[in-house]
Amino acid sequence: MRKRPSIARAACASALLLGWLSTGAGCEAATDPNAGAGGASTADPGAGGAGGTTASGGAGGASTTTSSTTPGAGGAGGSPHLDCKQKYTSIQGGACDLLNQDCDLGQTCRPWSLAGGAYTTKCLTNSGLKSRGAVCTGDAECEAHLFCTGNTNSPGQCAPACCPDADEPCGGGKCNLTVSLGAADFVYLCTYLTACTLLTKDACPKGEDCHLQDSKEGYAACVAPSGSNVPEGGKCAFINDCGDMQLCAQGLCRYNCYVGAAGEGVAPGLGGCPAGQVCGESKTGIAGVGVCHP
Repeated sequence: MRKRPSIARAACASALLLGWLSTGAGCEAATDPNAGAGGASTADPGAGGAGGTTASGGAGGASTTTSSTTPGAGGAGGSPHLDCKQKYTSIQGGACDLLNQDCDLGQTCRPWSLAGGAYTTKCLTNSGLKSRGAVCTGDAECEAHLFCTGNTNSPGQCAPACCPDADEPCGGGKCNLTVSLGAADFVYLCTYLTACTLLTKDACPKGEDCHLQDSKEGYAACVAPSGSNVPEGGKCAFINDCGDMQLCAQGLCRYNCYVGAAGEGVAPGLGGCPAGQVCGESKTGIAGVGVCHP
């Protein structure tokens, strides 16, 4: 699978989507247990989402579909049946449900590639032991019903497919990672990110950048880059296409900043704006913080 921005085709409510750019078809994790769920997605710019790290294979892409299983039917292990108001995957039909995980005990419902590049779903044996949020490098490490958002080159986390409109069944995480499958299909996965303080030096560990994730709650989190390395002012599709302390605003990478005197004489990334730009008020969920623009 390939990841694109948590900024995906269908923006999740007010959450910002992230993306991953993968070098392989992560969904082939179905046949290659060491492949992760990462991938590059083609979502529309704007909403932020679950991170943009370079990963080979993975689930990605913004979702615009709803669960097609019969309401009331329990998922694997007796879990409550979930129906998303917003599409969580573009895959239609198949042998099982990626969201409700209705395969037999010890199996996981995973995307399965077909001739021609399309995807369906298939129940596959799963013997992993890592729970949601645990660091992983491949699907085989995660327990049943979970996917790995990373690979051997760029570790990720074990996470379930989810409803972007309700953050379910993320259990404290955010449903803001869109993983693309092949050229057209996608699925939403949960993310379990470390919160960070926007516009502060060394806000995240090495290899991760601090990005505003939720403009209603003012929530910022550390995310690995998508691998696109889009410069400030360049065209973006996902939040993590952009650099540290930036967001994908109207399809362009722009710095967050302090509005008014607080941002004067301050370097970009710490509250100021690049030369020739000003800090405009914006709905960031953080008092006094806006977005730079020419």
